[in-house]
Amino acid sequence: IATKKSQAIKGQPSFLYYDDPNIIFHRVSEQKKFCPVGFPKNKTVLTVEVAYTKGDERDKTSDKAFIDRVTKDLIKVGLLKRGEAYDGKMVSLPYVYPLLTKGTEDELAGVRAKVAAYKQLHLIGTGGDYHYADLQILTVKGRDLGERLAGKNETESKELRKEIQTHSFNTEVPLGTYLVKYRSPTFIIAEVGLNHNGSLALAKKLIDAAKEAGASAVKFQSYRAESRLSKKVKENLYAEELVDTEESTFKMLKRLEFGLKEHKELFAYARKVGIPIFSTPFDIENVELLESLGAPFYKIASMDVVNLPLIKRVAETGKPIIMSTGMSTLSQVDEAVDTVRSTGNKNLILLQCVSSYPAAAEDMNLYAMKTLHKTFGVPVGFSDHAIGLIASTVALSLGAVVIERHFTLDRFMEGPDHILSSDPAEFKELVRLSRTIPLIKGKGQKTIVGSEVETINKFKKGLYAKTDIKKGKRITEEMLTIKGPGGAILPKFMDMVVGKSAKETILADYPILWDHII
Repeated sequence: IATKKSQAIKGQPSFLYYDDPNIIFHRVSEQKKFCPVGFPKNKTVLTVEVAYTKGDERDKTSDKAFIDRVTKDLIKVGLLKRGEAYDGKMVSLPYVYPLLTKGTEDELAGVRAKVAAYKQLHLIGTGGDYHYADLQILTVKGRDLGERLAGKNETESKELRKEIQTHSFNTEVPLGTYLVKYRSPTFIIAEVGLNHNGSLALAKKLIDAAKEAGASAVKFQSYRAESRLSKKVKENLYAEELVDTEESTFKMLKRLEFGLKEHKELFAYARKVGIPIFSTPFDIENVELLESLGAPFYKIASMDVVNLPLIKRVAETGKPIIMSTGMSTLSQVDEAVDTVRSTGNKNLILLQCVSSYPAAAEDMNLYAMKTLHKTFGVPVGFSDHAIGLIASTVALSLGAVVIERHFTLDRFMEGPDHILSSDPAEFKELVRLSRTIPLIKGKGQKTIVGSEVETINKFKKGLYAKTDIKKGKRITEEMLTIKGPGGAILPKFMDMVVGKSAKETILADYPILWDHII
């Protein structure tokens, strides 16, 4: 509504809201208060918003009648006096606010990923944002964009940096001779961890068993107890009630520690057996140890997501990295990922992980794999600390490209992790599931598969003669019935069959074929 007054809404407000059934509008704003440029000093414009539903009385009202009604109500609420409104225009907007449909987030993530693949394209300003924003937010973003383009703001925003870099990692990561990627066989890690109980002989048996069970790789832990845990702070006790022993966590770790000699022997043995071997270093000293042995790739433990110096050193080797994310917020994972990115290392896999032993079903949060993939654009998997295979099975069905699971020869051996580990039989079942689940999931196209043909021939319905139909007889619906097996004219063509004549006599309970009718 164009008015003959310099200002209609008094004071600071730009918007006024109305909750009165006798007033046709619910919100009025004065555009001149947003920006006076282009407005005559003695005139202003009011934007009046009226909710309607397509096809209702308001929708059917003529523009002139609507403008007259709005003007009367503006006078009624005191914003205008009679004669101050001199022009008006109607604009109908069926959808003012965006309506999000099912699947929008997935589609949006795909669009963002494709756009962000162009590294030289900077997504800034409102054009780089796919979210609804009101006028105030759009104005601020527009101003910020102008300052960025004018070079007035030298500080690069974290949002821009993320938009550019989120998808800079490889989507296919080489782990030895395996190429880990979506829709390829899942990489199954047999995590020996501490289950060797400090025995080289047992460690070698675990390597043999992992190979026999079909594991993609076998993993150990490389640390010095002094670097992994303080002896001075209050200690958590590791209690093994089964054998009635009790020792501090530090003493347990010290007892199970392997040095360079043991590492050399294990790496040589695994290579002889023919299974990839790698390890989780818990300090930089053990990164150097593993480098001296030619470790093909590395694992970062959940506890070290915040250990950025260690992550940086591992990333600097240029080797692929698998990182668990237990005990971590998304922002902490973000810092760890940025640390890897800063070295130029593009091969990173993130694992959803719950660092409780064993982990409860309600804590698994396997949908976090989706969040990690969307946020960082890297392949994701699952580090399983649950008892049994149900969590890993669900993770496989959700597309995990890596599954890490503790591995033991006997779940009832002495040690902290045996009880939540898989024995060879269970691990072999995990490997079988990892190969079977993708087959069950299929490719998504809805088609008739070869194995259904015999069933179609036996049971799929078609048109059959309900009674004998003599040659030349005009076929009526009463003469037809629908039953199996397949091979007859499909029921959807009944209207085309009715009214046709029989080319030959069709006996009752026999299929109707196209060759039978004219």
